[in-house]
Amino acid sequence: MAPQVIGIVGLPGSGKTEVAKVFAKLGVPSVRMGDVVWEELRNRGKRITERNVARLSNELRKREGMGTIAKRCIPVIKRIGKDQRAVIVDGIRGMAEVEV
Repeated sequence: MAPQVIGIVGLPGSGKTEVAKVFAKLGVPSVRMGDVVWEELRNRGKRITERNVARLSNELRKREGMGTIAKRCIPVIKRIGKDQRAVIVDGIRGMAEVEV
């Protein structure tokens, strides 16, 4: 059975990651959506900076659609959610990502 996916949303600095940490202490794994952007930057040989993350996120969304980062998170959610009741998704940015 697939895990329940619980999305955490909010403005930058609003505490999304802190909420995910609380769930982690309760044994609920989480996926941070920004991690897939960081991974892509590393694959491209780029430094992980706020500017590079924002630039790449915008590029990916423009080229591949607004839900592309969520699509890239699905394999991670499935992998860490195997045999789990729930998975936290930290950093949802809009309805397109929710729909994915």
